[in-house]
Amino acid sequence: SLVDSLKLWVGVDKAMRDFQGNGWAVEVKTISTNNADQITINGERQLDETLLSRLFLFHLSVEVSKMNGKTINGQVDELRHLLSEDLVALNIFNAKLMEAGYFDQHRELYESRCYKIRKESIYKIDDSFPRIKEAELRDGVSNTVYSINISACAEYMVGENEHFNSIG
Repeated sequence: SLVDSLKLWVGVDKAMRDFQGNGWAVEVKTISTNNADQITINGERQLDETLLSRLFLFHLSVEVSKMNGKTINGQVDELRHLLSEDLVALNIFNAKLMEAGYFDQHRELYESRCYKIRKESIYKIDDSFPRIKEAELRDGVSNTVYSINISACAEYMVGENEHFNSIG
């Protein structure tokens, strides 16, 4: 159901990863800079699949401009329209938007910035994926922030069908 799908969006609730289901999680990294292959990982647990059966990284590279692409407001309006026949789902979506810091009274702040997708990639995180895991840290080291060059991770890339089939 739409309500169940929206409940998977836990990043706005300050969860470790952006989307989480039963035994799986997806961390989303959106990059809009010229160096779109460098992604920042916040913490030693963000890409640690130890307590999960499946963990994925969704990398989205976007181009930002004033005229070309979709605005955040346009995307929000489109999703609200899709959810308009399920008031419970719509209310959950609106509450999560506010938790994420999006408020309708600030719509004018988002009108002049457009986003156009340049590239989307999904990576399956496994034992050999280049990242830092909590169990690998020496005693006293915590709150790590590090970068991954995602262009070096092509062997971990999976297609949309494989990804969606594995999370059910």
